[in-house]
Amino acid sequence: MAIKINGATVISDAQAITSTSTISATGNITGGNVVTTGSITATSVVANVSTTGPISTSGNVTGANL
Repeated sequence: MAIKINGATVISDAQAITSTSTISATGNITGGNVVTTGSITATSVVANVSTTGPISTSGNVTGANL
């Protein structure tokens, strides 16, 4: 099962999205941690991302350690 988000999603501090499937967002993923063994597809991700799958984005990828 995939997590599908069609608008902006704000995750409060110390919260996480955890998935073993695909995380797909047409809006923004903001804050918290995103952890998946699937893939992440989003127009904007502002969070800590840990994945063993691919990350696909139509925007920029910016980070201190990539």
